Amino acid sequence: MTLAPRLRNAILVCGPLMLALFFGSGLITQFELAHCPAGAFLTGSELNAVLWFAVMIGTMALVLSIIAAIGLATPGIRAQFEGKEGLGHPDWRWMLVISVAVSLMSFAVVTAAALSSFCLAPSSITVRDWPWEKPHVYAWRDVSAVTTRCWYGHGWSPSFVLKMNDGRALELQRTDMAWVGAYPRIAKALQGVAFTFDSTGVAANCGGDYADLLRRRP
Repeated sequence: MTLAPRLRNAILVCGPLMLALFFGSGLITQFELAHCPAGAFLTGSELNAVLWFAVMIGTMALVLSIIAAIGLATPGIRAQFEGKEGLGHPDWRWMLVISVAVSLMSFAVVTAAALSSFCLAPSSITVRDWPWEKPHVYAWRDVSAVTTRCWYGHGWSPSFVLKMNDGRALELQRTDMAWVGAYPRIAKALQGVAFTFDSTGVAANCGGDYADLLRRRP
């Protein structure tokens, strides 16, 4: 297979995936906020890793289903793929059925993970472990500890955790760094609350605009 077809196929698969990751964060956040109490200013899923893995798998399966549908409907396009190195003669109907099924299952997982979320509002913290469970509502005075960390892996990785008085821990850090913008409202909600603060896990040379926030008691 020459470079041009390889590049075309890479764009066909990776292009929609990159777009899904770019726009997906905002769409998922809006979906989560729609299921939060009025006035909520920050939301996130406790199943964040599962959510984004499902987004990637579902997007790739959706792209394959579109390619399969076009291939079934357009002999000329089908001929472009059939017989190529590593492809042989794919069964387009099965490819369409399987990819559509994987897409539907993946986006069902995305919906379930997005509904298994926490919501921070000015007067409450709402946590739902699973979509079918009744949400647990905390007052901000139920926060017993705030723990921050910053370490270097593949770049600097921050962590901002609220620990509740029943032992539940909420990691506010997400891929979109939304907690940074919400920090002033988090600090305001914690005014007058007796909680411990631990920033010993923040590396001395932690980089990023959020480093000072991680070292500062809210």
